[in-house]
Amino acid sequence: MSRRVSATLLLPAFLLVTAAAAPAARAAGGQSLSLVTRLSTFYDDNFLEYSAGQIRDFELGLHPDRYAIETRDDVVLNPSLATTWELDRGRGRRHALYLRGQGHFHAENGKTDFRSVSIGWRESWSRDRRLAFSYYLLPRYYLRQLFDDD
Repeated sequence: MSRRVSATLLLPAFLLVTAAAAPAARAAGGQSLSLVTRLSTFYDDNFLEYSAGQIRDFELGLHPDRYAIETRDDVVLNPSLATTWELDRGRGRRHALYLRGQGHFHAENGKTDFRSVSIGWRESWSRDRRLAFSYYLLPRYYLRQLFDDD
C-alpha cells in the first residue's frame, strides 16, 4: 500500500514538471513537437456498474467468490501523456508520429487498474489522400469477475 500511495503522489508531480519543461517547440523546416499531459480524478459510487441486485448481494456478502473487489465505490486517478512530432513538407505533404499513454488507477481496488499505450504514424499527400498505421496495447483490463455457480 505504501508503494501505491507514493506512486500516486509522485505521478502528478512528474507530469507537472514534464509539462513545464517541454512546451510545444517549433523547429526549422515546418517541424513541430508537442507534449500534452493531463491529470484528472473523480469519485465513482458504482465504478463497475453493478445492478441493484448485484450491489445488494455484494454488500450482504452473499456470494464472496463472485466479487474480487474491495468496495463498489472508489476514487480514480487518470493520468495521460501524449507526444506528437509533425513535419510539414508543403503542398499538403505531411508526416506525423505520435505516442500516447494513459491509465486509470483506483485507490481501493488495485485489481481494476489499467494502463494503455498507443503509437501511430500518418502520411498525408493532400487533403483527401492519407495513410495511417497505429498500434494500441491494453495489457491487462478488469471488466468484471464472472462466475457461474453451476
